[in-house]
Amino acid sequence: MEQRITINGWRKLQWRDEFLGWDKETYDGIDSLEVSPDKIWLPDIKLYENIDKDFQSEDAVNALVTNDGMVTWYTPMVISSSCKINVRYFPFDVQTCTLTFGSWAYTIDSLNLNYSDDATQNVFLNNGVWDLRKIHLERITAKYDCCPFPYSSVKIDLFLERRYEFYLFNMVVPCVMLSAINALVFLVPPESGEKISFSVANLLASILFQQLIGELMPPLGDEIPLLGMFFLYMVGMSCVALGASVLILRMFHRLGEEPVPRYLKRIFLRRASVSLSFKRASVAIKKTRTNRLSSNGDDGYRRGSNLSSTIIKENANDTNSKMADESSYPLHPKNDVNSTSKLSIHRQGFGDDYESESSTLKREVIRQEWMTVARKLDKTLGALVAGSTLLVITLIFILFVFRG
Repeated sequence: MEQRITINGWRKLQWRDEFLGWDKETYDGIDSLEVSPDKIWLPDIKLYENIDKDFQSEDAVNALVTNDGMVTWYTPMVISSSCKINVRYFPFDVQTCTLTFGSWAYTIDSLNLNYSDDATQNVFLNNGVWDLRKIHLERITAKYDCCPFPYSSVKIDLFLERRYEFYLFNMVVPCVMLSAINALVFLVPPESGEKISFSVANLLASILFQQLIGELMPPLGDEIPLLGMFFLYMVGMSCVALGASVLILRMFHRLGEEPVPRYLKRIFLRRASVSLSFKRASVAIKKTRTNRLSSNGDDGYRRGSNLSSTIIKENANDTNSKMADESSYPLHPKNDVNSTSKLSIHRQGFGDDYESESSTLKREVIRQEWMTVARKLDKTLGALVAGSTLLVITLIFILFVFRG
């Protein structure tokens, strides 16, 4: 931004020159004349804040001289003045540009400058970006070291208000909507698989929007616009949402090998949550056990049936052999040892299954606890991001409203 203002207007100067008066009765009643400005004395009224390379450009317009020596000089002018811009409240800012007109050579004892209140805006053309809200005039007397007498000047303050409709619908509203999307990231369930992609898409959209809007914002280093600070906050919250999503998914997909730390249990887990995790783990174990029995139940049943039939057959054969022959034959100890070993093997298998299910249940409880912690942390961070975003928006709105 150039920090300059260009003004097209008319300037009216009036002064009394005692050497230009005449008696109109002597000259057939002529009471006024138009005189070329190079034929009479002109005050050297200049703009102190002028930054035009030609210093000041004025067209050669005749001056109106009346018989009492009053000279009136209307001149069209195109002047460029320096105007310091404060962009802190952009695009709802009001700028004050100061124009100081005064004599360059004559002190107050030779030229006393005053202003009139008859300035009008009858042919005022509105600017597409700025609205002229108020004009304030003030007479100033300043003394410099160069001269014994002070100089008089007239200071004109122009209060310009920026038209914010374009920036409101193209910058502010989309920015607020993108900041609200940061809170929506935490509403995506961790098991959906879309949490990271949603966070990355929102972060890229925020960065791209900031790059596009940065070209429309005034590049001034004196003040940082509040809107630019909000853009920075928006990108920061997008980064926080992405990092939080990674952390939540890492917790949610834990395998149950490492237990939840105590401080996380104190914050996010209670007895109800623990019992709920245990119930979920028990349901998962029962489903696993049911699937295992449905797949291996037929084989176990066959092994048990064969073992029972073998024992019954052996006992029946022994009884029949006793009744048919008087000589007694002992029972076969080898078959009894085999039966006992088979039973012990089955008992050991049931014990291993119990230990395996107990270990699986423990891991499942830990996994459910991690999932509960991840869900509650997701909701907590979502509430914090939404609350902080609402607080920042409210604070910036208050600063804009009461900007003075």
